[in-house]
Amino acid sequence: VLVGQGSRFKPYDAHADQVYFDAVGFQLNQNYHREKETSDYDSYTLINVESNMQWGISVSGITFLRAFWSPDSTKIMFTGRNHKANHLWQYSVKNKTISRFTALPVSARFNVNSMVWLPDSQTVILRQRLLDNHNDRANNYRPILKKATNVNATRVYRDLLDSDERRATFSQISQQQAVLVSLSETRVLTSASMLESLHVSPDGKYLLTIQLDEELNSTVKFSRLARRYEVIEIKSGKRIYKPSFKRVDAQSARRKDSAPDGARNIQWLPGMPATLSWVEAVREG
Repeated sequence: VLVGQGSRFKPYDAHADQVYFDAVGFQLNQNYHREKETSDYDSYTLINVESNMQWGISVSGITFLRAFWSPDSTKIMFTGRNHKANHLWQYSVKNKTISRFTALPVSARFNVNSMVWLPDSQTVILRQRLLDNHNDRANNYRPILKKATNVNATRVYRDLLDSDERRATFSQISQQQAVLVSLSETRVLTSASMLESLHVSPDGKYLLTIQLDEELNSTVKFSRLARRYEVIEIKSGKRIYKPSFKRVDAQSARRKDSAPDGARNIQWLPGMPATLSWVEAVREG
Protein backbone atom coordinates (compact mmCIF):
# COMPACT_ATOMS: atom_id res chain seq x y z
CA VAL A 1 0.00 0.00 0.00
CA LEU A 2 1.26 3.49 -0.88
CA VAL A 3 0.21 6.38 1.38
CA GLY A 4 0.97 10.05 0.76
CA GLN A 5 1.65 12.58 3.51
CA GLY A 6 1.43 16.33 3.09
CA SER A 7 -0.78 19.39 2.88
CA ARG A 8 -3.45 19.57 0.23
CA PHE A 9 -3.21 22.64 -2.05
CA LYS A 10 0.17 23.76 -0.68
CA PRO A 11 1.24 26.49 -3.10
CA TYR A 12 4.65 27.87 -3.96
CA ASP A 13 3.33 31.43 -3.58
CA ALA A 14 6.41 32.39 -1.59
CA HIS A 15 8.30 32.48 -4.88
CA ALA A 16 7.84 35.87 -6.50
CA ASP A 17 8.13 34.51 -10.05
CA GLN A 18 4.94 32.45 -9.85
CA VAL A 19 2.32 33.87 -12.23
CA TYR A 20 -1.21 32.51 -12.61
CA PHE A 21 -3.61 32.85 -15.51
CA ASP A 22 -7.32 32.41 -14.72
CA ALA A 23 -9.16 30.72 -17.59
CA VAL A 24 -12.10 28.34 -18.14
CA GLY A 25 -12.27 27.24 -14.51
CA PHE A 26 -8.51 26.82 -13.91
CA GLN A 27 -5.84 28.90 -12.25
CA LEU A 28 -3.03 27.97 -14.61
CA ASN A 29 0.49 28.34 -13.29
CA GLN A 30 2.61 29.81 -16.07
CA ASN A 31 5.93 28.50 -14.73
CA TYR A 32 5.68 24.76 -14.40
CA HIS A 33 2.51 23.46 -16.07
CA ARG A 34 0.22 22.73 -13.20
CA GLU A 35 -2.81 24.34 -11.60
CA LYS A 36 -2.72 26.36 -8.40
CA GLU A 37 -4.96 24.04 -6.40
CA THR A 38 -3.18 20.76 -7.05
CA SER A 39 -2.64 18.21 -4.28
CA ASP A 40 0.95 18.04 -3.01
CA TYR A 41 2.67 15.43 -0.85
CA ASP A 42 5.90 15.96 1.05
CA SER A 43 6.54 12.22 1.16
CA TYR A 44 5.03 8.79 0.67
CA THR A 45 5.12 5.66 2.82
CA LEU A 46 5.21 2.19 1.28
CA ILE A 47 3.59 -0.34 3.63
CA ASN A 48 3.72 -4.14 3.46
CA VAL A 49 0.34 -5.03 4.95
CA GLU A 50 1.42 -8.63 5.71
CA SER A 51 4.61 -7.84 7.63
CA ASN A 52 3.63 -4.28 8.60
CA MET A 53 7.07 -3.09 7.46
CA GLN A 54 7.20 0.52 6.23
CA TRP A 55 9.58 2.48 4.00
CA GLY A 56 9.59 6.25 3.61
CA ILE A 57 9.92 7.83 0.18
CA SER A 58 11.06 11.44 -0.10
CA VAL A 59 13.50 13.69 -1.95
CA SER A 60 14.98 16.84 -0.42
CA GLY A 61 13.48 19.96 -1.99
CA ILE A 62 10.86 18.01 -3.93
CA THR A 63 7.12 17.64 -3.36
CA PHE A 64 5.14 14.96 -5.14
CA LEU A 65 1.98 15.47 -7.19
CA ARG A 66 1.03 11.93 -8.22
CA ALA A 67 2.27 8.34 -8.12
CA PHE A 68 2.02 5.65 -10.82
CA TRP A 69 2.66 1.94 -10.19
CA SER A 70 4.34 0.06 -13.03
CA PRO A 71 2.27 -2.80 -14.49
CA ASP A 72 4.55 -5.41 -12.86
CA SER A 73 4.46 -3.58 -9.49
CA THR A 74 8.27 -3.40 -9.27
CA LYS A 75 8.51 0.38 -9.71
CA ILE A 76 6.65 3.52 -8.79
CA MET A 77 6.91 6.66 -10.90
CA PHE A 78 6.28 9.98 -9.17
CA THR A 79 5.62 13.42 -10.61
CA GLY A 80 7.81 15.59 -8.39
CA ARG A 81 8.25 19.36 -8.43
CA ASN A 82 10.43 22.10 -7.10
CA HIS A 83 9.81 25.82 -7.63
CA LYS A 84 11.04 25.61 -11.23
CA ALA A 85 9.59 22.52 -12.95
CA ASN A 86 7.96 19.10 -12.71
CA HIS A 87 10.04 15.97 -13.32
CA LEU A 88 9.56 12.21 -13.11
CA TRP A 89 11.19 10.29 -10.25
CA GLN A 90 11.41 6.48 -10.30
CA TYR A 91 11.35 4.38 -7.13
CA SER A 92 12.58 0.78 -7.07
CA VAL A 93 10.39 -1.35 -4.81
CA LYS A 94 13.14 -3.99 -4.57
CA ASN A 95 16.07 -1.69 -3.81
CA LYS A 96 14.08 1.00 -1.94
CA THR A 97 15.87 3.76 -3.90
CA ILE A 98 14.55 6.76 -5.81
CA SER A 99 16.20 8.72 -8.65
CA ARG A 100 15.17 11.19 -11.31
CA PHE A 101 14.02 9.27 -14.37
CA THR A 102 14.56 11.92 -17.04
CA ALA A 103 15.65 15.54 -17.30
CA LEU A 104 12.66 16.39 -19.48
CA PRO A 105 10.22 18.78 -17.76
CA VAL A 106 6.76 17.22 -17.63
CA SER A 107 3.33 18.79 -17.68
CA ALA A 108 0.60 18.41 -15.08
CA ARG A 109 -1.63 20.84 -16.96
CA PHE A 110 -5.42 20.46 -16.57
CA ASN A 111 -4.92 18.26 -13.46
CA VAL A 112 -4.42 15.21 -15.69
CA ASN A 113 -1.76 12.47 -15.36
CA SER A 114 1.69 13.47 -16.59
CA MET A 115 2.60 10.02 -17.94
CA VAL A 116 1.49 6.48 -18.75
CA TRP A 117 3.37 3.20 -18.43
CA LEU A 118 3.76 0.73 -21.29
CA PRO A 119 3.05 -2.94 -20.45
CA ASP A 120 6.80 -3.79 -20.37
CA SER A 121 7.20 -1.74 -17.15
CA GLN A 122 10.40 -0.29 -18.62
CA THR A 123 9.00 2.44 -20.84
CA VAL A 124 6.80 5.47 -20.24
CA ILE A 125 5.17 8.08 -22.43
CA LEU A 126 5.06 11.51 -20.83
CA ARG A 127 3.59 14.91 -21.58
CA GLN A 128 6.60 17.19 -22.04
CA ARG A 129 6.19 20.85 -21.18
CA LEU A 130 7.27 23.02 -24.09
CA LEU A 131 6.68 26.75 -23.71
CA ASP A 132 7.02 29.09 -20.76
CA ASN A 133 5.07 32.32 -20.67
CA HIS A 134 5.32 34.83 -17.83
CA ASN A 135 3.04 37.41 -19.45
CA ASP A 136 -0.03 37.99 -17.29
CA ARG A 137 -1.40 41.01 -19.16
CA ALA A 138 -4.44 39.02 -20.32
CA ASN A 139 -5.33 37.82 -16.84
CA ASN A 140 -8.04 40.39 -16.13
CA TYR A 141 -11.25 38.68 -17.18
CA ARG A 142 -14.69 40.22 -17.21
CA PRO A 143 -18.24 38.89 -16.98
CA ILE A 144 -20.19 38.00 -20.10
CA LEU A 145 -23.46 39.89 -19.62
CA LYS A 146 -26.79 38.60 -20.86
CA LYS A 147 -28.99 40.88 -22.89
CA ALA A 148 -32.69 40.94 -22.13
CA THR A 149 -33.44 40.23 -25.79
CA ASN A 150 -31.09 37.25 -25.99
CA VAL A 151 -33.27 34.32 -24.90
CA ASN A 152 -30.57 31.78 -25.76
CA ALA A 153 -27.99 33.15 -23.32
CA THR A 154 -28.88 30.88 -20.41
CA ARG A 155 -25.39 30.36 -18.98
CA VAL A 156 -22.75 32.87 -17.93
CA TYR A 157 -19.07 32.07 -17.19
CA ARG A 158 -16.63 34.70 -15.95
CA ASP A 159 -13.17 33.51 -17.01
CA LEU A 160 -13.78 32.72 -20.68
CA LEU A 161 -11.27 32.93 -23.51
CA ASP A 162 -13.07 35.98 -24.81
CA SER A 163 -10.24 37.91 -26.49
CA ASP A 164 -7.48 37.14 -28.97
CA GLU A 165 -4.90 37.92 -26.29
CA ARG A 166 -6.43 35.53 -23.75
CA ARG A 167 -6.75 32.75 -26.31
CA ALA A 168 -3.13 33.23 -27.38
CA THR A 169 -1.92 33.14 -23.75
CA PHE A 170 -3.94 30.01 -22.96
CA SER A 171 -2.57 28.25 -26.04
CA GLN A 172 1.04 29.26 -25.33
CA ILE A 173 1.14 28.10 -21.73
CA SER A 174 -0.58 24.80 -22.59
CA GLN A 175 1.79 23.61 -25.33
CA GLN A 176 3.06 20.05 -24.84
CA GLN A 177 4.17 17.00 -26.79
CA ALA A 178 4.15 13.27 -26.13
CA VAL A 179 7.61 11.74 -25.63
CA LEU A 180 8.53 8.07 -25.22
CA VAL A 181 11.29 7.51 -22.64
CA SER A 182 13.09 4.27 -21.73
CA LEU A 183 16.60 3.33 -20.62
CA SER A 184 17.65 3.00 -24.26
CA GLU A 185 15.87 5.83 -26.06
CA THR A 186 14.02 9.13 -25.89
CA ARG A 187 11.70 9.74 -28.85
CA VAL A 188 9.11 12.41 -29.63
CA LEU A 189 5.78 10.92 -30.73
CA THR A 190 3.62 13.97 -31.43
CA SER A 191 3.92 17.54 -32.58
CA ALA A 192 3.28 20.45 -30.23
CA SER A 193 -0.35 20.91 -29.20
CA MET A 194 -2.59 21.63 -26.23
CA LEU A 195 -2.26 17.98 -25.24
CA GLU A 196 -4.79 16.99 -22.60
CA SER A 197 -4.22 13.28 -21.94
CA LEU A 198 -2.46 10.07 -23.07
CA HIS A 199 -3.91 6.55 -23.24
CA VAL A 200 -1.97 3.40 -24.20
CA SER A 201 -3.86 0.47 -25.75
CA PRO A 202 -4.01 -2.74 -23.66
CA ASP A 203 -1.53 -4.47 -26.00
CA GLY A 204 0.92 -1.57 -25.66
CA LYS A 205 1.18 -0.96 -29.40
CA TYR A 206 -0.85 2.22 -29.83
CA LEU A 207 -1.20 5.60 -28.17
CA LEU A 208 -4.44 7.58 -28.08
CA THR A 209 -3.96 11.32 -27.60
CA ILE A 210 -6.66 13.81 -26.64
CA GLN A 211 -5.91 17.45 -27.38
CA LEU A 212 -7.77 20.73 -27.32
CA ASP A 213 -8.59 22.10 -30.75
CA GLU A 214 -6.60 25.20 -31.71
CA GLU A 215 -9.80 27.10 -32.51
CA LEU A 216 -10.67 27.97 -28.92
CA ASN A 217 -14.32 28.94 -28.48
CA SER A 218 -14.88 32.18 -26.58
CA THR A 219 -18.28 31.31 -25.06
CA VAL A 220 -17.91 27.91 -23.35
CA LYS A 221 -16.22 26.42 -20.31
CA PHE A 222 -13.36 23.91 -20.41
CA SER A 223 -15.40 20.70 -20.65
CA ARG A 224 -17.18 21.99 -23.76
CA LEU A 225 -14.13 23.11 -25.71
CA ALA A 226 -13.57 21.19 -28.95
CA ARG A 227 -11.28 18.15 -28.79
CA ARG A 228 -9.27 16.29 -31.42
CA TYR A 229 -8.15 12.66 -31.17
CA GLU A 230 -5.26 10.79 -32.76
CA VAL A 231 -4.09 7.17 -32.64
CA ILE A 232 -0.33 6.69 -33.06
CA GLU A 233 1.53 3.44 -33.63
CA ILE A 234 4.16 3.61 -30.89
CA LYS A 235 6.84 1.54 -32.64
CA SER A 236 6.88 3.59 -35.85
CA GLY A 237 5.56 6.88 -34.49
CA LYS A 238 3.08 7.08 -37.37
CA ARG A 239 -0.41 8.47 -36.97
CA ILE A 240 -2.72 5.73 -38.16
CA TYR A 241 -6.22 6.88 -37.20
CA LYS A 242 -8.18 10.03 -36.36
CA PRO A 243 -11.59 9.48 -34.75
CA SER A 244 -14.28 12.06 -35.33
CA PHE A 245 -13.35 15.13 -33.31
CA LYS A 246 -15.62 16.81 -30.80
CA ARG A 247 -16.89 20.06 -32.27
CA VAL A 248 -18.32 23.06 -30.52
CA ASP A 249 -20.42 25.99 -31.61
CA ALA A 250 -21.76 28.94 -29.67
CA GLN A 251 -25.44 28.25 -30.29
CA SER A 252 -25.51 24.61 -29.15
CA ALA A 253 -23.22 25.41 -26.21
CA ARG A 254 -25.79 27.82 -24.82
CA ARG A 255 -28.71 25.41 -25.01
CA LYS A 256 -29.35 23.73 -21.69
CA ASP A 257 -29.60 20.10 -22.84
CA SER A 258 -27.82 20.14 -26.20
CA ALA A 259 -24.46 18.66 -27.16
CA PRO A 260 -22.16 19.64 -30.05
CA ASP A 261 -21.57 17.06 -32.79
CA GLY A 262 -18.60 14.73 -32.53
CA ALA A 263 -17.02 12.07 -30.33
CA ARG A 264 -16.56 12.19 -26.55
CA ASN A 265 -15.76 9.72 -23.75
CA ILE A 266 -13.33 7.97 -26.09
CA GLN A 267 -11.42 5.06 -24.51
CA TRP A 268 -9.73 1.72 -25.12
CA LEU A 269 -11.86 -1.35 -24.41
CA PRO A 270 -9.96 -3.18 -21.62
CA GLY A 271 -10.87 -6.67 -22.86
CA MET A 272 -9.55 -6.13 -26.39
CA PRO A 273 -5.95 -5.61 -27.66
CA ALA A 274 -6.59 -2.27 -29.38
CA THR A 275 -10.28 -1.39 -29.81
CA LEU A 276 -11.68 2.08 -29.26
CA SER A 277 -15.18 3.01 -28.15
CA TRP A 278 -16.82 6.42 -27.85
CA VAL A 279 -20.11 8.24 -27.65
CA GLU A 280 -20.94 10.47 -30.60
CA ALA A 281 -23.60 13.15 -30.71
CA VAL A 282 -25.29 13.88 -34.03
CA ARG A 283 -27.68 16.61 -35.15
CA GLU A 284 -26.80 18.86 -32.19
CA GLY A 285 -27.28 16.10 -29.63
